[in-house]
Amino acid sequence: MRPIVAWQGWRLRLPPRWGPLKLEGDWREGYALFADTGRPKLGVRWTTLKAKAAEGAIEKRFGQELGVLAAQATRAYSPPGLWLHGRLYTDPSPPGRDVWLGYSPASGRMLELVYQVRRRDGAMAGALLPSLGDESENPLLPWSIFDFSCQVSNPMPLSEQRLNAGDITLGFGDRRRGVTMRQISVASVALRRMPLDQWLAAQMRLRKRNYRPAGLLREGSLAVALGRFSGLEGQLRRRRRFGFMRWIAPRLWAAAAHDPQRDRLYLVEATDEQLLRQTAATIGWAQKVGASDVLV
Repeated sequence: MRPIVAWQGWRLRLPPRWGPLKLEGDWREGYALFADTGRPKLGVRWTTLKAKAAEGAIEKRFGQELGVLAAQATRAYSPPGLWLHGRLYTDPSPPGRDVWLGYSPASGRMLELVYQVRRRDGAMAGALLPSLGDESENPLLPWSIFDFSCQVSNPMPLSEQRLNAGDITLGFGDRRRGVTMRQISVASVALRRMPLDQWLAAQMRLRKRNYRPAGLLREGSLAVALGRFSGLEGQLRRRRRFGFMRWIAPRLWAAAAHDPQRDRLYLVEATDEQLLRQTAATIGWAQKVGASDVLV
């Protein structure tokens, strides 16, 4: 099955073994580079534009990327969904680059895909572009990178990312409201180092400057899209000396669970219990979506 990448509102299916090499920027503009065994294969760039400037910006960008003569060889192509002014350039004699640009009125952004072609395989128009989507208007915004996926209340911007091998952390929100999720692969090895309660306690200690534990850890359950797993839950209360800092949430809820089927350890922290459970319930959604499914 081709893995799903969902990042900053856009969604794309990649060939197996492709992974992110670079992720930069924010919702308004940024750049993502995907590689196969260290060799760059696909670049995705997004930029916020006004709708009336989109067509001219696409034409200008083609000239910058390909040169004037090659830009004249583009053809109209729009993936399924609401994409405007979509145009595709297919390199006639690989190795070279296939380039597509289009505008999404859903998010008000221009997207550019640059595929490094080694031989004529039709991957751009045949596989990559048909899977391209903009989920910016969904009430739950999907995120998926490597083998970790979740859905977060929209709008709730990405505030933290740590993408290490076998240890992924994504945080969303602002000072008043937020949720952080961490996935540790090969949980059986991680749990031999520390039991589940110590993993949760270690996660909670990261907030010790502003918070103190509010009661003992208790048995609980963490619902995720791939099942429901028993685990531990805990709470943190804002320290009194920070009571005047209204931008710091008065409480934090935290939970930890082990998924024995996928051998993953999940640590989730949120500024309110409902947000924690709502977000945790979506963990792993990308592993359930079939090859032809479209998010709604």
